[in-house]
Order: sequence, then structure tokens, then C-alpha cells
Amino acid sequence: MKYLPLALIALCLAACSSPQKKAGNADTVKKDTAAATAGKAPSISTHSFIHHIGQDTTLIDFTLINDRAQGIMDWMPHDGTEGHSGVIQGTLKNDTIHAVWGYAVGRSTDTMSVELLFKDSADLRQKPLIKNAKTGRLQTDENAGFTILYKPGSRKHR
Repeated sequence: MKYLPLALIALCLAACSSPQKKAGNADTVKKDTAAATAGKAPSISTHSFIHHIGQDTTLIDFTLINDRAQGIMDWMPHDGTEGHSGVIQGTLKNDTIHAVWGYAVGRSTDTMSVELLFKDSADLRQKPLIKNAKTGRLQTDENAGFTILYKPGSRKHR
């Protein structure tokens, strides 16, 4: 009974070393590797954009992994008031990133929906924000076009 595990291991090794099995296994490995490379590898790209209105600056850096977007968005007013800085997360569908921007202002935090039109690494546009009369909060103007134009840039271009 104590030799049974050794016998099973030897039997498995003998079966694995069969010449017919080796050729079949190699073909299977090649097919699996090709399938993984062709259809399973994620599409990953990183993008940085900057937008100036007067002396105010908005920076967006994000990474796309397939249809998921995640990054950082910062709005920095020039007049000395506190800006908004935080994480942006969303999904890309038909060239539009539907995202939520979770940001901090001083010691408080908040979230806001943001819509971005992303054509390529040189073309990012945003729908403008409007103040909601009932809540007093900023929100995306769903009826507006993508009128805020960003340029390719990075955080070093502040």
C-alpha cells in the first residue's frame, strides 16, 4: 500500500512521455497560446490632456484597459480658491467615456458625472458643467455638445 503513490506517479510519467501524446500536447499548447494572444490580451493605452480657460487649468490623465477608463482629473483655478482633485473612473462606449469623478475640495469629498468624447490620443472633448438650480451643485449639461476641447499634455505642463 505504501508503494501505490509511487506506482501512480510512475504510470503518469510513462503516459506523459508517449511520443504520440507529446505531439498532440505541443499542438494544443500552440493553439491555446495563439488564442490567448489573439483574443484575450487586453488593449491598454495611457493618455494625458490639458485644458486652459483663462488662467484656470484642468488636467486629465487616464488609462484605457479595453473599455474601462481610470485616471486622475484635477481642476486648478488660478484665483487662489481651492481646486478639485480626484479619481475618474468610467466606461468607453462608441467614443464616449461615461465617468464618475470622485474629487476632494479641501477636507470634503464629492462625486460628479462627467462625459468625455475620446476620438484618439490627440482629441478629447468634454460636455460643459452647469449649476443645478435645485441642489446648487455642478453637473454635466446633458443637452450640450462636447464643447470643452483638451490638448494633449501632461502634468509637467501646468
